[in-house]
Amino acid sequence: MKRILIFDVSNIFYRAFWGSDPLTTSGGFPVQGLHGFIRMVHSIMRDGKPDLVAFAMEGGGQSPRKNLEPLYKANRSEVPEDLRLQLAMLPELMHAMGYPTFKYETFEADDTIASLVKKSLEQGLEPIIVSSDKDFCQIIRGNVKMLNISKNELVDEAGVYTRYGIRADQFNDYLAIVGDTSDNITGLKGIGPKGAVKLLAKYGSLDEIYKHTNELKGAEQKKVLEGQVAVYKAKALIGFLDVPFVADLQTVCNWAGPRKEELRTLFRKLEFRDLEQMLLGSEVVQVGGVDIGVRK
Repeated sequence: MKRILIFDVSNIFYRAFWGSDPLTTSGGFPVQGLHGFIRMVHSIMRDGKPDLVAFAMEGGGQSPRKNLEPLYKANRSEVPEDLRLQLAMLPELMHAMGYPTFKYETFEADDTIASLVKKSLEQGLEPIIVSSDKDFCQIIRGNVKMLNISKNELVDEAGVYTRYGIRADQFNDYLAIVGDTSDNITGLKGIGPKGAVKLLAKYGSLDEIYKHTNELKGAEQKKVLEGQVAVYKAKALIGFLDVPFVADLQTVCNWAGPRKEELRTLFRKLEFRDLEQMLLGSEVVQVGGVDIGVRK
C-alpha cells in the first residue's frame, strides 16, 4: 500500500516562524518562517520516504462556518507584519518547490486535509497527516495516522486513547464538550477535559449523554442541560466540511521535484544559500555553450 503524507501547510509554517530565531535578508526582509518551513518539510520527507505527498493550504474567503456562528474565530489577534510578509510569499515558494498543493476557496486547510484523507482511502492509499493540530484526532482510524510534528511521533488510534483517555471516534464529541478558545468556540461551560472524558466513558457519545440527562446530578446536570444548544453548535463547527474535488492522487501527488531554475532564482532572492546547496547543488556556468566554472 502506497503511503501519502498530507501536509498541514499553515501549521508547519507557523511552527517554523515562531520556533526559529529572527532571520532576514541583507535588505531586511524577514525569512525565518519560509526558511524553516522548507527545512522541516525536507526533513520529514527524507525520513518518512513517502510514495506521494499533498500540501493543504487555506482557501481564503469567508468560511461557511460563519453562517452558523458569526463570531467564529473572531478573537484571533492581528498577524504581525513580518509574519504577514512571509505568508504572502509562501505560495510562490510552494510553486517553485513543485509541491502538489490543494487549496479551495472558502474551505479551511483542515477541511481539505480531511477530504484528502477520505479520497486517499477510497484510492487504496495509506494517509498520514503531518501536523500538530489535535483536531485531526477525530479522523484517525485504521490506516489513518498523524505525524505529530510537535513531538515527532506517529499517532494512531491507540495513541489518541493513551493521550486523552477516549477513543478517536469519540474525539469530535470530546472537542465539542471542551470547546476551543482559539477558534472562539464555546462548548459545555463548566465541563472541562476531565468532565468530558468521564461523561464519554460512561455514555459513549454526546447523543447518549443527552438521552440520560435524568441520571446526572446537581450542577453537572444543570450545565449539560443549559449548554445543549452551544455544544451541538460546537460539534458542527469543529467537524470537517467535505471539499468536493476530483483527483487521481497517485498522479497529481507524485512529486517530481522542484522547478529548479525558478527555485534557484527565488532562493537567491531570499538568500537561502544553504538550502540552494542542499536541494539544488552547485550550478555550472556556461558562456557561449562552454563550461567556465562552477558557481556555488
